[in-house]
Amino acid sequence: MYSLSDYGRILGDKERGDAYRRALKKVITPETIVLEIGTGTGMFALEACRCGARRVYAVEIDNVIHYARQVAEENGYGDRIVFIQEDSTKVELPEKADVIFSDLRGKLPLFNRHVAVIMDARRRFLAPGGTLIPQRDKLMAAISSAPVLYDAYRDSWIPPESGLHAEVLQDAITNNIWWDAAAAEETLITDPVLWFTLNYRVLETQDAEGGASWRISQPGTAHGIRVWFDAELLDDIGFSNRPGAGDRIYGNVFFPWPQPVSLQVGDSVTVAFTAKLMDDDYVWRWNTTIIPQGNETSKPISFRQSTFNGTPPSLTGMHKAAADFRPALNEDGRIKYQILALMNDGLQLADIAQKIYESYPGRFKNNAEALRLVSRTSIKYSK
Repeated sequence: MYSLSDYGRILGDKERGDAYRRALKKVITPETIVLEIGTGTGMFALEACRCGARRVYAVEIDNVIHYARQVAEENGYGDRIVFIQEDSTKVELPEKADVIFSDLRGKLPLFNRHVAVIMDARRRFLAPGGTLIPQRDKLMAAISSAPVLYDAYRDSWIPPESGLHAEVLQDAITNNIWWDAAAAEETLITDPVLWFTLNYRVLETQDAEGGASWRISQPGTAHGIRVWFDAELLDDIGFSNRPGAGDRIYGNVFFPWPQPVSLQVGDSVTVAFTAKLMDDDYVWRWNTTIIPQGNETSKPISFRQSTFNGTPPSLTGMHKAAADFRPALNEDGRIKYQILALMNDGLQLADIAQKIYESYPGRFKNNAEALRLVSRTSIKYSK
C-alpha cells in the first residue's frame, strides 16, 4: 500500500504525467467510456473527464480511493466517475470501455501481477477497436560500470574494516536485483539493447524470456547489467526510466555480477534473461557468458544467477508445499477458519469477536483485540 506522500511523489513525475495526459487527450472523445486500473488519488480519472469522457470507471484496491471520490466531487466530476474499490480481476462492469489505461509498473513492468491484470482487462473490458494505454513496454539492457553502487550493496552486510567474512551473504546479495534511483548515463559502457517487448495489445503470457549481446568497443570494469523500460503509451507518445533520466519514481534496475570484470575491446558478452511469475512476484534469472578476445589463454567467464538463490531457503516451507503433504491448521489457521465460518453464518462482527475471544482466551488480551482481528478479516473477505 502506498502512503499519501508516495502518491504525491508519483504525481510529481512530470515526464510520466505529461505523457499520460497527452495520450488521454489524443484518444478521448465526448462518447468515450474509460476504465482506469489503479486510480490512486484519481488525478488521471479527472484528466479523462477534462478530456471529455462520458463515463470513467476508476478501480483502486487501496483505501486512498476515498480521497479520490472527494477530489472528484470538489472538481465537479463526481457524477461522471464511478469509483470501485476492488481488485480489477474481480470487477464486473455494466459496459465495455473504449479506453483502458493503467500505470501499475514497479521498477520494471514485470512487477507483481501487473501484466496479468492488463491481460485480464483487455479480454473482459476492452470494446472492439478500443485503445490500451500503455500499448507497449520495451525492456532495454546495457552493461554498466557501477563501483559505488556495487560496493555499497556488497559492503552493507559486513564492512571490510571489520575483518569478518560473510561470503554466503555476499553471494545472496548478488543474486538479488538492486535499485538505483538516479543512475547516470555515463555508467553505461555499451549501447542499449532491446531484449524483450511487452506488447499489451496481443500479449498472452505474464512471463518473459530474452537475451542481449554486446561486442565491447571501449575497455572498462563492469559490475553488471542495467535494465530499464521505454514506455509507448501510444505510437508516438511515451517516456523512459533510462539511466540519465533523473531521479524519478521508477529509477532503474541493476542486475549485479558476482564479481567485477575487466572488459577489453573485442570481448563479447551475452546475457540470457528469464522472468517467471511465482505467486504474486517474479523470479528472475540472468545467465552471463563473457568470451575474451585476443588472449588465447583466457577462458570464458560464466555467471549463473537467480533471485531464487537470493532468498533464504526454507526447508519447512518447501516440505509444506509438496503435493503429498497432509496439512493441518495451526492456531492462526483455526482462528481464521472459525471467523470465516461465523461470517458465512451471518453473525454480526461483535458476536463473532465474542465467540473467538471465548474460544481462544489465551490468545487475546480482551474482546476489543479479538474484534480488531475480526474486523480486518471482514474488510478483506466480506462482500
